[in-house]
Amino acid sequence: NTTESTVSLQISTQKGVDLNFTSAELTLNLDDFSQRILEPAMSVLAANIEADALSMALDVYQSVNNIGSAISLNKVLVARKLLNDSLAPMDNQRTALLNTQDNVDLVDSLKGLFQDSEAIKKQYKEGIMGRTAGLDFYENTLLANQTTGTAASATTYTVNGANQTGSGVVVATGATTFKKGDIVTFAGCNRVHPETKADTGVLQQFVVTADHAGGAGTLQIAPAIVTSGAYQNVSASP
Repeated sequence: NTTESTVSLQISTQKGVDLNFTSAELTLNLDDFSQRILEPAMSVLAANIEADALSMALDVYQSVNNIGSAISLNKVLVARKLLNDSLAPMDNQRTALLNTQDNVDLVDSLKGLFQDSEAIKKQYKEGIMGRTAGLDFYENTLLANQTTGTAASATTYTVNGANQTGSGVVVATGATTFKKGDIVTFAGCNRVHPETKADTGVLQQFVVTADHAGGAGTLQIAPAIVTSGAYQNVSASP
């Protein structure tokens, strides 16, 4: 049987830049009104919209762990692998946004690798990345730092009850904390191929969607755990 799914899109945020000018100013300075008033205002508006969109990074469950280390081409390629494993289109429209420090580290580490003369010239003269590893690279000042919880890579938490599905997992007592945006995995809960549903042998990543103060309770996660049917995403419950 064919089942169509829908997702409601809530328009919940409105951005604006307030301006104050008189009709006389608009009349007498019409020639440069756009350059002096509208363009700076649009720049501020665009930055606010972009920062709002980038804050959604905390909702993403596909992640490459590189905490405490400088970015490297290897980590970029691992990110590319995650996209390919998830069947993201290889359509030359993939983009990598780097904060200013990551841009410094990656350009410095790859300064001797490019063979395209135009790319070498741009990298040398402008200090920015071009295109490599199937990605267009751009520098961005709006990427925020992420605060993580105190939970170590291997925690003492255990799942409190078998066969759990959905977007909340009940866990037993533990002392460490989780912050929204933390990435977690559960033993025995492997990712399946999106089409064949075959067990990949790789633990499925989940993102914590709400802070957890520690102790027994329900850990809110995304994506929801689905163990069967057309929307199956894991081999088994945790």
